[in-house]
Amino acid sequence: MQTCISFSQEITNSVCLCRSLLVLGKVISVLSEQASLAKKRKLFVPYRDSVLTYLLKESLGGNARTAMIATVSPSSLNLEETLSTLRLVGATKQMMPSASR
Repeated sequence: MQTCISFSQEITNSVCLCRSLLVLGKVISVLSEQASLAKKRKLFVPYRDSVLTYLLKESLGGNARTAMIATVSPSSLNLEETLSTLRLVGATKQMMPSASR
């Protein structure tokens, strides 16, 4: 019985983590698109769609300096994950929030 409960909790945690990472990708995508539009119009940024993006709101689109560390693999077995990570880093570089003192 205990094994079933812990397995169920693991699946629930995995689903929540995947959803949060998906929303983080959407937020970064919208912010990079907004930066490429040269601030001609404001786009809706879905910060409230997950707790992770809500907590990172000031770091991602606010007045903060943000650093991102990406871990990639040289193995061909992880090619798809590596390319996905590099796309996310490329979009993050485009959004470049400007911090002022």
